[in-house]
Amino acid sequence: EAELQRLEEERRRADERERLAMLERDAAEKKRLQELKDRAAKEEEERKTREEEERRKAAEEAAELERQRLEDEAKQKEDEEKREEEERRKREEEEQRNKAARELEDSKRAEEQALRE
Repeated sequence: EAELQRLEEERRRADERERLAMLERDAAEKKRLQELKDRAAKEEEERKTREEEERRKAAEEAAELERQRLEDEAKQKEDEEKREEEERRKREEEEQRNKAARELEDSKRAEEQALRE
């Protein structure tokens, strides 16, 4: 009878050790899975952050290129307007010289005509 109780007690302790070992394995597996989930979440967050930073940089570069393009366009327009103004001024000067030359020529002809008369 005592031997039977001792064997029963050993079996009960063995069952308890096995149950505890199984609980420890389950807890370790649960911890491992949680660590994997946490690492995956962290990597996903880092990926999103990198992508957002890349998008922000690309947007800044595009804005800078657009600003430069508009600046270049404005400069070209200003240069064109200056060139056109310079051409207009030269034409006006040429017209004034031609007019003065014609007036001088007309005046000389009138003088010569007056001297002949």
